[in-house]
Amino acid sequence: MLVLLEGVNRTPHVPVPEQPAALRGLTGPALVLPSDGIRELHVMLWSTDGFPKVVNGLASFTPQAQERIRAVSMTFPDATSVAYLRQVGLRTVVLLPGWAAGTPWADVATRPVDGLGISREIVGEDVIYRL
Repeated sequence: MLVLLEGVNRTPHVPVPEQPAALRGLTGPALVLPSDGIRELHVMLWSTDGFPKVVNGLASFTPQAQERIRAVSMTFPDATSVAYLRQVGLRTVVLLPGWAAGTPWADVATRPVDGLGISREIVGEDVIYRL
């Protein structure tokens, strides 16, 4: 009886944030914004749904290539950031506005895309940009 009782797990678990609809069926290579550190863990977890290539990630150090992508993406969407993201092979950028408040990406959804040769699609409260 004690063995069975010992097997009952009563440890509370932190709930995992639900995957945003914009990431379901995502095809990479992609960048999810905001890209600022700890939230990368959720993006990495969500990327196990279909395993699209994403440049988001978190480790004990930030590779220079990832740091450059983050820096360039702070002005997204503009001609410079779109050109650089295309150059490094990215084809999709997903913005999660609910997470962007207080970050350099807070107003990305309202920035114009005219003349950039990209499309913008609203999925729920999120935004998908096709480069």
